[in-house]
Amino acid sequence: MTDDCRYSPDIMAGGTDCRLCGYAYEEHASKMPQKEPAVKKSTISPKMLAAMRNIAAGRASNHGLFGMSAHGGHEGTIQALQRRGFIEGRDRLTAEGRAALEESEAKQ
Repeated sequence: MTDDCRYSPDIMAGGTDCRLCGYAYEEHASKMPQKEPAVKKSTISPKMLAAMRNIAAGRASNHGLFGMSAHGGHEGTIQALQRRGFIEGRDRLTAEGRAALEESEAKQ
């Protein structure tokens, strides 16, 4: 493979060798440099922070909410916190959740 080879499916003609470097499709994938997967940091919305603050203070996570739409939206917030591993169940902060809450509090 040459340094000027930039493999793309357009270069391959019906699954044959690359026109630029001569490697077959299967070999090409193993020879190309692999990118490291990007580590995405979880973002925390203001609603998530409010729910975590309520839990940390010993209140229900939906403390201070009123109206059916607020409670419906809160359900999505709880699911997002569970997916990120910040809470267990509906009312227990995990170590990651406490760390995220402390980090966000330190920024403010």
